[in-house]
Amino acid sequence: MAAPRFRLLYELNTAHWLAALSRRHKRAVDLASVPDAHWAAIADLGCDAVWLMGVWQRSQAAAETVRTHPVFAHDRAFPGQEPGDLLGSPFAAGSWRVESRFGGEAALAVARAAAARHGMGLVLDWIPNHVGPDHPWALDHPEWFVRGSAEELVHDRDAWRRVGGAVLACGRDPYFPAWPDTVQVDANHPDLRAAAAAELQRLAGLCDGVRCDLAMLMLPDVVAGTWGGRCSPPRPPGYWPAVLAPLRAGRERLVVLGECYWERERDLLAAGLDACYDKGLYDAMRHGDAAAVRARLAAFPGERAVRFLENHDEPRAATAFAKDRLAAAAVAVATLPGTWLFHAGQEHGHQVRAPVTIGRGADEGEDQAQRAAWRRLGRLRRLPAMTGSWSMLPTAGWADNQTHRHLLAWAWESPSQRLLTVVNWSPQRSQARVRLPWPGLDGHTVRLRDPLQDGVLERDGDELAREGLYVDLAPWSWHVLVY
Repeated sequence: MAAPRFRLLYELNTAHWLAALSRRHKRAVDLASVPDAHWAAIADLGCDAVWLMGVWQRSQAAAETVRTHPVFAHDRAFPGQEPGDLLGSPFAAGSWRVESRFGGEAALAVARAAAARHGMGLVLDWIPNHVGPDHPWALDHPEWFVRGSAEELVHDRDAWRRVGGAVLACGRDPYFPAWPDTVQVDANHPDLRAAAAAELQRLAGLCDGVRCDLAMLMLPDVVAGTWGGRCSPPRPPGYWPAVLAPLRAGRERLVVLGECYWERERDLLAAGLDACYDKGLYDAMRHGDAAAVRARLAAFPGERAVRFLENHDEPRAATAFAKDRLAAAAVAVATLPGTWLFHAGQEHGHQVRAPVTIGRGADEGEDQAQRAAWRRLGRLRRLPAMTGSWSMLPTAGWADNQTHRHLLAWAWESPSQRLLTVVNWSPQRSQARVRLPWPGLDGHTVRLRDPLQDGVLERDGDELAREGLYVDLAPWSWHVLVY
């Protein structure tokens, strides 16, 4: 499977974005009427794709659950809400059609063309595990869903819902309570799979990629472990190969990205997805030392990783990371292979994670200095070196100094350019020799340019070839060097 072509993917909560633009421009803004300057600003960060999260029609039955069920009390308490702000979850779809308040599919086509003018693809959601209780699939084909009994509904109203004449399971994963605003599909049902495959083929005409919500829940062993004999009999090769096969057999080229937990990335990639979330790296960067980060990169190193410092499911990076650690993590993620998932507002240091069930975000303003720093990092991903080959590099210490173990180092090499990243992943000053993997250094004065700080290091090529590059880095600092 070819690696996904997206290097920097910008996630926008569609409802929050359009509401903010409407307030800013003092008129109703839908997907067709977004001023071009806003698309240009996203592209200027270095992005080559935009994920419009939450464009599908939301379930009205799910929205009513959000307005009344105790589990959503926190969402209802979000400050600054106005009547009508509780839209329901974008992950409880009422249909696979674009919300009319966003302008419908005609407006989506205008947005896609606008993004393309600025060199960006368009990514939309695919939600395989569940739909809203009033989705046409649930109303017309209850046999496509996990079903229960009237007695079960009486005993656990948070795990079951009555839809028409059927009692259907609420969507869930095996480790948490059910989501009471959704109903659970039967991942093994052949007609459900055929309907899902048909919708994905239709989406291939609307966008360039899909981000698949909780993709690991559709793996055969997870389905069996969660639902046991309540689903239809298992049908090899599984949900993902079945629904992706028609897409791959045709001329459509839809990039399929999977949200993934529990270290099931390789299973999803083997099942046909193009790339998966690297939650393991996020956790290592947020909580771990250099050894933990290094181990994670060794376990899942490649182009088919989707890496992030925040997204709509995680706390804002400005609150989750200490300032120095966040700066080091940003340099690391910016220069690693794969897709960098960048969350709107991250570039301004936003700190409030607004619930996805409401129609507006917090108004936190813009910080142009922070944006400029994130822009420099994002545009690193356009360097020619990052189209080449990537490798982790060893660091060497000496007898009375073993601080080299705090350093992370890797290199890129393309025919026209080389890039080196060294990050001190620790709160203490650290030194090392970093052996460069590039031939032909000896006999030259080597000029290493710093694209983030516009500096230049000059080093003797014979020394670099013989001993490696000597680095001496303050806590949580780095070198990013272009040759």
